[in-house]
Amino acid sequence: MSTIIESFVPTEEHTESPVYSVSPTVSPVAIVFFCCDPKIRLATESFIKYELNLGLEECVLVPGFGGVFCATEKERLPFEFRHFERKIAFSADKFPTIELAVGIGHDLCAQYADALANWGSEFLNRCPTLKARQEQDLGYFSRMVECAAPRPLRVRTFHMDLLNAERTRAAFREVG
Repeated sequence: MSTIIESFVPTEEHTESPVYSVSPTVSPVAIVFFCCDPKIRLATESFIKYELNLGLEECVLVPGFGGVFCATEKERLPFEFRHFERKIAFSADKFPTIELAVGIGHDLCAQYADALANWGSEFLNRCPTLKARQEQDLGYFSRMVECAAPRPLRVRTFHMDLLNAERTRAAFREVG
């Protein structure tokens, strides 16, 4: 594969397709894991920008089903767990400027509801509610980052609470 990369020669040939700019150098400072549910994407990106004070170009964004859910289910979801672990290790290694790992969970996550339906009350792992299980998983996320990252990263975890019945407003609070 390195031969393919080394033999790449840039071309200025015009195509019929639109041409977009690419950042030749980037220095992300954070890797952010969050749920890929498109309904919460706007709130998540706004939170990153306004509360974490990070531009999206300063982050390696890792959306996934259930956000940090896969970080907690090594036995039930081994492929997803390993993928999650690799994302942490690869990103921290590839971008030495990354100093922060962020995990975000949210109310009414379909992945968590699905897991509860499929695996029963055992899934709650001694937690009284799904929200409590999500917050527990955010704690597991912190430990996974410690184990998977090739160097120490600061870890912050947040839960997005929906504030109204229409599910159009949300607030983030730090957990752990």
